[in-house]
Amino acid sequence: MLQKHYYLYNWIRMLLPPATLEIKTSPSPVFCLVDTHIELHCNFTIWKSVKLEDVAVKWTINNEFGEKTVYQFDGKHTLYHRNGALVNPELLTQGSASLNLHNVTLDDEGIYTCTVLITPQYGSGTIRVQVRAQPTVLLSPQNPEITAGGEKTFSCDVHQFYPQEIDISWLVRKYGSKHERPLTQDICTGVPLAHDKKGMFTVLSRVTREVSEEDDGSLYICEVRHESLEKPLRGNTTIFVTMPPQVSLINKPDVIPINEKLKLMCNINGFRPKAISVKWYRRTPQMASSEAPGEASFLLGPREDITDKARQPLETNGKFFSVPSCLTYTPTIRDDGAVFECSIEHSALKSAIWMSTTLSVTARPASLYITSWPQAPTVGEKLILSCVVEKFYPKNITLTWFRNGQLVSDVTQFGPFPCEIDYFSVWSQTEFMLTSEEEGAVYICQIKHSSFGNIEELFYEVNLQGKMHAEGKCLYVILVMAVYWCTEALPLAVTALLPITLFPFLGILPSNKVCPQYFLDTNFLFLSGLIMASAIEEWNLHRRIALKVLMLVGVKPARLILGMMLTTSFLSMWLSNTASTAMMLPIANAILKSLFGEKEASKDLNRENEENPASLQQNKLYTVSTELQFLASTEDKDLMEEKEVAIEVPMDLKKEDEYRANVWKGFLISIPYAASIGGTATLTGTAPNLILLGQLKRHCRKKKSEIRVDAEDRARAVIKEDYQKLGPMKFAEQAVLFLFCLFAILLFSRDPKFIPGWASFFTPGFVSDAVTGVAIVTILFFFPSQRPSCKWWFDLKASNTENVPLLSWRRAQETVPWNIILLLGGGFAMAKGCEESGLSVWIGGHLHPLESVPPAVAVVLITIVIALFTEFASNTATIIIFLPILAELAIRLKVNPLYLMIPGTIGCSYAFMLPVSTPPNSIAFSSGHLMVKDMARTGLLMNLMGVLLLSLAINTWAKSIFQLGTFPVWANIHGENVTSLLPDVKNVTLSSLNKI
Repeated sequence: MLQKHYYLYNWIRMLLPPATLEIKTSPSPVFCLVDTHIELHCNFTIWKSVKLEDVAVKWTINNEFGEKTVYQFDGKHTLYHRNGALVNPELLTQGSASLNLHNVTLDDEGIYTCTVLITPQYGSGTIRVQVRAQPTVLLSPQNPEITAGGEKTFSCDVHQFYPQEIDISWLVRKYGSKHERPLTQDICTGVPLAHDKKGMFTVLSRVTREVSEEDDGSLYICEVRHESLEKPLRGNTTIFVTMPPQVSLINKPDVIPINEKLKLMCNINGFRPKAISVKWYRRTPQMASSEAPGEASFLLGPREDITDKARQPLETNGKFFSVPSCLTYTPTIRDDGAVFECSIEHSALKSAIWMSTTLSVTARPASLYITSWPQAPTVGEKLILSCVVEKFYPKNITLTWFRNGQLVSDVTQFGPFPCEIDYFSVWSQTEFMLTSEEEGAVYICQIKHSSFGNIEELFYEVNLQGKMHAEGKCLYVILVMAVYWCTEALPLAVTALLPITLFPFLGILPSNKVCPQYFLDTNFLFLSGLIMASAIEEWNLHRRIALKVLMLVGVKPARLILGMMLTTSFLSMWLSNTASTAMMLPIANAILKSLFGEKEASKDLNRENEENPASLQQNKLYTVSTELQFLASTEDKDLMEEKEVAIEVPMDLKKEDEYRANVWKGFLISIPYAASIGGTATLTGTAPNLILLGQLKRHCRKKKSEIRVDAEDRARAVIKEDYQKLGPMKFAEQAVLFLFCLFAILLFSRDPKFIPGWASFFTPGFVSDAVTGVAIVTILFFFPSQRPSCKWWFDLKASNTENVPLLSWRRAQETVPWNIILLLGGGFAMAKGCEESGLSVWIGGHLHPLESVPPAVAVVLITIVIALFTEFASNTATIIIFLPILAELAIRLKVNPLYLMIPGTIGCSYAFMLPVSTPPNSIAFSSGHLMVKDMARTGLLMNLMGVLLLSLAINTWAKSIFQLGTFPVWANIHGENVTSLLPDVKNVTLSSLNKI
């Protein structure tokens, strides 16, 4: 039907006269963009009203593809030849036949003809349409980070534009500038190519630039000019010039001492941007198996991240940044050979930078000095000078002798040999005959070691005039103090303060070295044990423990002493002797008070007070806390019933009182002795049992009196009855018991040696037993003695009463024997004076005459001298001084060095005579039931028994165990190769040193 109208329309056109209808179209050319909407105007004049059926419209396009119809309307029907082509029919009767084209494509470009027929008039008009496609610009890379000094190529991708003609230019604008500078070099722009079937084009333009530091922040612009654009189209990118960090070598000090803070510095400078990652790692050497027998190799272990120990502030210097990375670390000997690495990661780096350094840690010698034999040389004698350097690391060391500036060639060196764990000791010796020309000669021992940084020199001036030296003055002070302690001419605490006055006045030791000895960490451990004992007594926990122990083992003193000594000896194998004694002594006191009652102890003390009342009033060392009597002596009414024995009872009571006093003293003194002996258990084996047997034989007899039998029978009944009267444990008792057990556990687990203890979580050398003790006893002063209730927090009406702590400070002041702290400090001050003045070395040097004594006799004499010396000096100081002398003496006697060194090491533990000999002795003395003469009398017997038993052991089974009957080859050639003197000895002597 529509086709029929079309033919009719053409036929009428041919028959009608020329068109008289006026058509107005849009001015040509009309530009439009691809994918947009365009309206082509076609208006005509209507002189009279017409109906829609009388109007016909046709739109055609003529382009490179030929002429074709776009839209057609015959008055009734519409024919669409292009999707999106539309004429509004309602506007045809108003004179508008405008064509709307949606989603214009490049195919829509051409000459459009609009023909309008209103019978009998018609008219037409043409419009040229030109289609354009605007380009899109993609500039890459966007905001790149470019390392200064490198080249970078920027790409400007222009695509989907039409027509083909296009202009691309490059510009640059520096950071902070408003002017743009065109780029003319190193630009490569391609030929526009067809992009796709739609007929649009694409082109690529590149520019290559060498980037410098001044280009940081510059804006690179790709400007595109095209006829589809009203103004140039731009793509831009900002470049950020990165500077790789300049990393310095890890700076470390020339000398790295152990247990001191070390700072490793790695300077990272001149980088940009500021984002940077700096990490520190530690790799410790680990022993690896070696194919060659007897050899060991070391490999580095895995990396351990220790960045948290580093301080890394970010600093700004203009446009650049820097990081002075400082690692703070406290090295130990285990860090020798460890590799510390610093890793730097930055965007300007292709890979991380690794800087590393290897630590060579050092330990400065604990002591270095020159000894001489004889001490007071005379003309015609041989003078032996020994330069001793002890406890250093690493092994490499050089000792050189000079006389008045001239090198001394006749020198014998012993060592270096292992000393304790990981340390070394060495001594160098020269000897010569004294002549009158030697008067005033200066001998210098020059010591080169990595821990010094420079050379250390020790001087010795030959003195033939017999002037008094510092060691003689120190010996005088020690003798005065020993006499005062034994005679109690002054209160014991006052005697202990004499070194503060005499040492500085006599030029032995300055006061700033003497006074700190009175407040060492051992003193605070001792104080912690005393305060803990006060808390136990405050809540009668000791009474409960004592009664329970008595119910289990019985009331026979022999069994009690045996049990306590075995327990104390076992503990001292793992804990320090001081800690073992501090824990066991309160329990021992409780058992004795429960067994004999306070009245029996007071009788013994009253008897002693009558003999020496002035001493008691002055010293105030024997105060005993009030305690209920468990076992009284025979009651008066029982004595009256047996009149026929009225004369014998006082005699039995007197003997019983004396027996009980001896058992009391023996019980208390056995604990510090057991602690000292327990330290040597791993070397002597059966010695603790033999000494314990001697104690039991002294205080326990086979035949007991009838009074003693009755007393023990009644004791069992009273103990059972009193234990039941205690009832269940109170909250305060439970709290004190928990803290007491925690105290013991923490002491044991701090550094148990066979496994790492909790102290390994802290800086080495910072945590000691004193820290544990003070921390626990501090809790006693604020922990409540009554169970706290959670309801108190929610009950507004509850009374705000103050909780009573487990221990008050007033109670601690009344019960703790503070004067014993001074007594213990006096012992430490005395030992320090012996070490600093050279008295220890002087005594050790006088052992050389033993060369002419048979070896068996030498063992006895050496053990006696060391046992007496250790009564006034610390065990550690004694063994450090005597071990080198004993090794040299053994070689001169042509015996195995172990033959003398083992007895000397064990003999250092035989400190039984004085309260100040060892901290355990001081703790036992603080109980108030012992006098100095008691300890001196018993300790002398203990020392004699120890010396004899040790001599027996070393000459019997120890010979087969340690092969002491053979003289080792390395000792036979010591004169030529003395550096191998003591490696084979370390298993015995050094283990003894560690125990001490």
